[in-house]
Amino acid sequence: MMQGQSNNSNIFIDQAIELMRKNIFTAKHVEDESGTIVLAAFETTANTIGYVLILLAMFPEYQQKVYEELLTIFPDGGDFDVTYANTQDMTYMDMVINESMRVLTPIPFVARENSQDIKLSNGMVIPSGVQFFLNIFTMHRRKDLWGPNADMFDPDHFLPSNLEGKHPYAFIPFTKEFGTV
Repeated sequence: MMQGQSNNSNIFIDQAIELMRKNIFTAKHVEDESGTIVLAAFETTANTIGYVLILLAMFPEYQQKVYEELLTIFPDGGDFDVTYANTQDMTYMDMVINESMRVLTPIPFVARENSQDIKLSNGMVIPSGVQFFLNIFTMHRRKDLWGPNADMFDPDHFLPSNLEGKHPYAFIPFTKEFGTV
């Protein structure tokens, strides 16, 4: 472990360098994977911003709420710096962004391969090495997870009271690494 590095470091570049030291990755692998991550981050971020702006234009009532929230945080208007602390106060904006990513998922499907046997709740065992394709777009629109208006853009889906008891994988716009399925 590198000096000063935390025990639970999960930063891609640290992991890639470690794999390179173990001769699992070459320098070219690290370069290629780093490029992929940068491009993927740019594309998904750009799309998300575009989707948020389109949805706010389509739904002026939500645009007005975002505007009012911003006025409470920045009452003087004009030229100002936005701090990280300011972004933490943007609770309605956060709901709008999350709802935009739910309805117009930046990554509509992903593939994963299980590295070990998985026993399902019905007793069936899926052997290691099976590829799964997760249809995130459809999951984000499931009425049993998101209610009768699951197909509609409604930031209230992300009210704390509406998130209580919701499965942690009901909303995965950028996917999550799966530990145990």
